[in-house]
Amino acid sequence: MIEKPVDLEKFITSIQLNSDELIFSVTENFIDNAYRPIFNDILHVEIERNNELIEIQISKADFLNDISKPGALVSAYPNWKPKGVDFLSVPIHWANYLIKLTFQSLGQLFTGQLSSDDVMGVVGLTVVIGEAAKFGLEAILELMALITISLGAFNLIPIPGLDGGRIIFSIYEMIARKPVSPKVEAIINTIGFLFLILLIVFVTYNDIVRFFLKGEKKMFSERVVNVGNVIIGGNHPIVIQSMTNTDTKNFEGTLRQINDLADAGAKIVRVSVRDMEDISSFSKIVTYSKVPVVADIHFDYRLAIEAIKAGAAKIRINPGNIGSEEKIKKIVEVAKEYKVPIRIGSNSGSIGKEFRNLPRYQALAESVLKDVRLLEKRVSMI
Repeated sequence: MIEKPVDLEKFITSIQLNSDELIFSVTENFIDNAYRPIFNDILHVEIERNNELIEIQISKADFLNDISKPGALVSAYPNWKPKGVDFLSVPIHWANYLIKLTFQSLGQLFTGQLSSDDVMGVVGLTVVIGEAAKFGLEAILELMALITISLGAFNLIPIPGLDGGRIIFSIYEMIARKPVSPKVEAIINTIGFLFLILLIVFVTYNDIVRFFLKGEKKMFSERVVNVGNVIIGGNHPIVIQSMTNTDTKNFEGTLRQINDLADAGAKIVRVSVRDMEDISSFSKIVTYSKVPVVADIHFDYRLAIEAIKAGAAKIRINPGNIGSEEKIKKIVEVAKEYKVPIRIGSNSGSIGKEFRNLPRYQALAESVLKDVRLLEKRVSMI
């Protein structure tokens, strides 16, 4: 029975679980919430509307797709509202995190870890704000807060012409105990302004080309990933990925389901690898499959390593339940050696403790970003 938003949240979490997954949260010695998978692929839904009972049958995938559309629910799903001391502490925590994230992103941009296509100017922001408007005033206000904080952080970069440049001059004057020559300061500031103007022109041109001059609307991330012989990202067509619900040890049944999915249009299929006994069957499945096979891994990092060696075209891991950074590093080392991409998955049961006082949707997103940065860090160290 779904009567409150929290009931809907639990239900959505449950239908996304694999048959061998269980999510629960623990406070001290007590289990607060437990999420169990729903095994039937077809959901039998009863809707009470205007004192009438409506019965429908819908697949899990269609249900998730429909429920995620803006306006799908009659009443808006209420966001978590901080109360008491949290009313002050949560915004401060959020602002500090955004400032830190902004400086990290700028550092990645200048060190080449981000491309120019990951940068957006006024034109791009106009497009994004238009998209945010579809979700209501609150989404716009959150986006405006993000833009404001990002601009404030950017202004502190030690580039002449910005406040950060002025701070550098002030520090120099305190150390040298004499003012900077006005002529020298004017020349340096002029160079800084010219750099900023060129940067604005470049970003604006890049936005116009990306959003208006290309034949089709492009993805925000233009990084291309090879999953076996299937290419995803950039200008390549969106492909369908599905997942089996069979026991992977059942080689014939799993392979049959993979090939059925391929015949129906799936280009990539994900298979659960739960223990070492699955590896032997997985290796055979990879060999005879019509499409690239992704290994879905939980908890045991060794399964990820063995799946890669067995021929997985990609692996899906949840760093939140894999364990230590050292285990993550070992997975990354092998994935890099075999040139196998890693997909990061997450769920409400693996949200980092530092994000648990944020709204659930935001906490989930921040946990995923943290996991992404962890993997990027490990890749750069290898």
